[in-house]
Amino acid sequence: MLLLEFVDGRPMLGVLAEGRLSRSERDDLLRRFAAAWSRRHRIALETGEPGFVQEHGTFQHVLVAGERLVTIDLEQLFRRAGNSLPLVSKEIAAYLRSLWKGVDAETYRRDLEALVDGYDTREILAAAVNEYHYNRGRLRRWMWALDRMRNARRGRGKYVALQRLEELLRERHPEAFSTARVRSRTSVDAASTRSRRAPASSG
Repeated sequence: MLLLEFVDGRPMLGVLAEGRLSRSERDDLLRRFAAAWSRRHRIALETGEPGFVQEHGTFQHVLVAGERLVTIDLEQLFRRAGNSLPLVSKEIAAYLRSLWKGVDAETYRRDLEALVDGYDTREILAAAVNEYHYNRGRLRRWMWALDRMRNARRGRGKYVALQRLEELLRERHPEAFSTARVRSRTSVDAASTRSRRAPASSG
C-alpha cells in the first residue's frame, strides 16, 4: 500500500537561496537538517537499506514546513539491500554540490561548518570521503574523472565539494578518520550480508 502526504512547504534550496535568513537562522536550519541527515544515513548503514538514501541528493528535495524538514524522492526504496556506503557517499557529495550553488566561498565554508556541527556521526562523513575519493573500482574512477573535468572551470563539482569537506573534517575533527575505516569495514560490510528488509519509517 502506498501512502501519500501533502506537505505545505517550500524546497530548502529556495529558502537558502533567497537570502532572507540571517546567518544564525541559516546555521540553525542547516544544523537541523544535518541532524536528520545523520540519523537517516546511520539507519541506512546499519540496515543496508538503500531506501533511506536519495539517488539524486539535492536541497530541492527537502521541504521546509514550519519546524518540519521533510525529505522527499527516496526513490531507491525498491533496490536490494546491501552495502549502503557507496550510496551514502554519493548522496553526501550531491548535497554538498547543491549547497554550493549561488554562494561565495566564505558562505559555503560557513555552511559546511554548520552541516558538520549538526551531523552527529562524523565518522560517517569521513567514511563517505574515503569511499568517494579512494575507492579503486574502475567505473567509479572514470566517473570521478569525468566529474572533475566537467566542473574544472567552476571548481564546484562533487569531487571538489568532498575535498572541502575533508579539509574541514581534518582541521576540526581529525579523530573521525581514525574510526571511519573501521565503520566501513565492519558495520557496513556486515549489513551487506543481511537478507531481511527493515520496515520503512516516516516522520
